[in-house]
Amino acid sequence: MRSDISYNNIIDGDEFARAQKAADDSAGLPAEQIDTESFYVTQHYDRYSEENHRVWKTLWNKRWDVLEQQASDTYLTGLRAINLVPDRVPLLWGTVDDPYEPGRKIKGINEYLRDLTGWCSRGVPGYLPAKAFFSCLSRREFPSTIVIRPEDKMDYLPEPDIFHDVFGHVPLHADPVFADFLQTYGKAALLAGPEHEEALARLFWFTVEFGLISEGGKLKVYGSGTISSHAESEYALNAPEGTGGRDNGQIERRPFDMDQVINTPFEIDHFQDIVYVLDSFEQLRDAMNDYANRSHTTSENQQIEHRIDLDAYLKRINYTGPSDLAPTLETLKHLQLCHASAIPFENLDVLLGRRIDLSMQGIEHKLVTSNRGGYCFEHNSLFLHVLQGLGFDAIGLSGRVIFSSPPDVVPARTHLFNRVTLDGIPWLLDVGVGGFTPTQPLRMDTPDPQQTPHDTRRIISSNEPTPDGFDHWFHQILIDDEWRSVYEFTGEQMLQIDREVGNWWTSASPQSTFRDKIMIAIAAPDGSRHTLATRKYTHRIHGQPIEEIDIQSSLQLLDILDQRFGLRFPPNTKFGIDGL
Repeated sequence: MRSDISYNNIIDGDEFARAQKAADDSAGLPAEQIDTESFYVTQHYDRYSEENHRVWKTLWNKRWDVLEQQASDTYLTGLRAINLVPDRVPLLWGTVDDPYEPGRKIKGINEYLRDLTGWCSRGVPGYLPAKAFFSCLSRREFPSTIVIRPEDKMDYLPEPDIFHDVFGHVPLHADPVFADFLQTYGKAALLAGPEHEEALARLFWFTVEFGLISEGGKLKVYGSGTISSHAESEYALNAPEGTGGRDNGQIERRPFDMDQVINTPFEIDHFQDIVYVLDSFEQLRDAMNDYANRSHTTSENQQIEHRIDLDAYLKRINYTGPSDLAPTLETLKHLQLCHASAIPFENLDVLLGRRIDLSMQGIEHKLVTSNRGGYCFEHNSLFLHVLQGLGFDAIGLSGRVIFSSPPDVVPARTHLFNRVTLDGIPWLLDVGVGGFTPTQPLRMDTPDPQQTPHDTRRIISSNEPTPDGFDHWFHQILIDDEWRSVYEFTGEQMLQIDREVGNWWTSASPQSTFRDKIMIAIAAPDGSRHTLATRKYTHRIHGQPIEEIDIQSSLQLLDILDQRFGLRFPPNTKFGIDGL
């Protein structure tokens, strides 16, 4: 925050200085060493004065009169989803008593936002340097100024305030497609070389700040600079089309084209002469993904090494094993059982049209922070990251799930599982194969049956090599006295790039079974399993059903997701499968 700004009544002086120094110092650090937590400050909500809330309400009312007609439907949907209210400065985290209206509770916007996309709004002292800002975006954290302008400076600010940052920016973060775009933008800006700085600044300006979108044949605003300014949005939408510029009251509305955008200069102190119009937010996301792929020349090993919050993970899985977490078989057994019994296998984001983010921070946000589940690429990537961090000799392997495949069909090699070697003995660990997820490590060097807390398994080798000459093995489960193969594998490692390709096929290919049915499963510590297949919920123990429910409505489905699997979705959520 600039030294000439005198209306900070929210942030403590020492905390302000500490956070700003940490942000400034980040400019000289490698990306992997930047600690975004050190940039953030406490929002002392009780310090907002009646004038502060009155300013928020005045600004809201001034914009709301026309915003419903001007703003993108995606923005308006997000604003409602995070429960922004017109008469109070937004709280970011938690729940507090309204200091000016006894009996009223105010709930933080992140309590809604985090469950929707994994994003959250974090309080900062003011402008962050570019590298600090990009680091935050790469972790799905949006730096938000928490002070608000005074009444005598309603129309001009030397720096953004909470109205600009939260009212203008944050509602779009509730949209999965825009959320993916913004994180990818942050990663690209953080990792790309200095030759990309100007291009990425222009992209941000012409989209996040001053972008337009065509919806239902009408132009709408979505950029924060237009959302939060009546004059800017009026000019962007209604000024006559032409190349004469602002001096002649004209504006160019160009179709969005990434290469054209990043080669268009901009000026900040007047109405924009040029704006770019999206066809959809998917267009923006896809263009950003393409640009990121073209601009990144770093290898996989040079990407940001995200270190998850191990304590949060252990709490999420209700870990009860050895407290020293030594890399032993005993620790391994507890980790596998606890993970499989706490984090459900599910494909709901695929059905909702959301991109499955395989970055470790994306997986952590979803499976740990947001109490969601996922499928094999998410579960076993997270588990592998934890195991390696604890010192286990662990790698990810690839397999073909063949349980439901006809004998003459060869399914894609799209399953990720893990192998850990302890004292020269290889163990199979898999926390992401749906209702067949093993709940104990399986020895890979013996064909003998192995009893687990939930069923009996074995790993057998094939008598015949694969057509390309590789030895291969089968992971099998005993069902009604018959050995059934869950998947086959050759021992080939599954690298990150292979996971990305498999993830795309699993989530996007029309042939993928993950796109045409609801699939949810979780083990329970008592030896039972809960599964849900579109309209059928089943609770089994030792393979025998003890409860079955035929699901009749979307509301019943959402209740079962909540009560039986700990998965919470807004009441109007539709997954687009069989009327649900």
